[in-house]
Amino acid sequence: MDRQSEFQQANSLARAGRHSEAINVLENLIKQEADFVDAWGLLGALYLERECPKLAINCFQKTSKLLPDNPWVWFDLGTAFE
Repeated sequence: MDRQSEFQQANSLARAGRHSEAINVLENLIKQEADFVDAWGLLGALYLERECPKLAINCFQKTSKLLPDNPWVWFDLGTAFE
């Protein structure tokens, strides 16, 4: 399965409320492609949803390094610090 298909699978799982499964798919995807910014962002959002702010912060810090000019990345990072 290619990276976009895996990401879509994780996104579908997340929307279905199957967060643990989505997190597993995303973590495996990131192991293969550490610069896949969309995967980092979704993973951070799922960690926030599961009330794991430290893990979410780690993900959003990674996205901020990959997309430093994207204001939404900084918004997500700030939200994780709340």
